[in-house]
Amino acid sequence: MDQRGGPVLPFVSAYHPVSLGIGAVAFDLLVAVVVSSLLRPRINAKVWKAVHWAAYLSWPAAVVHGFEIGGADSRLGWVRVLLVACVLAAAAAVGWRATVRHPDTEARRGTLGGL
Repeated sequence: MDQRGGPVLPFVSAYHPVSLGIGAVAFDLLVAVVVSSLLRPRINAKVWKAVHWAAYLSWPAAVVHGFEIGGADSRLGWVRVLLVACVLAAAAAVGWRATVRHPDTEARRGTLGGL
């Protein structure tokens, strides 16, 4: 296969196929979020929501991609500290997102005043 598709088409590159493939998946999920947001008025709300929930996979995939394909730089102490800090910040954000309730969402569910 033509190697120009490697950064976009997952797992087809001859150069670090798994690591680059994971990065391609992360990139493709990001593109799907942007495109679905631009098309939000024209697509089903459940499809839009599913794409956006799938985007939570994008970040860990990008972290794995960067760490695996980063070469010698990914072994530097300050890079590892930054990586751990980013992972902790993202975990905290996901934890907060999983527990927070927005009044608008509760009203749509008809559950104002409790779960």
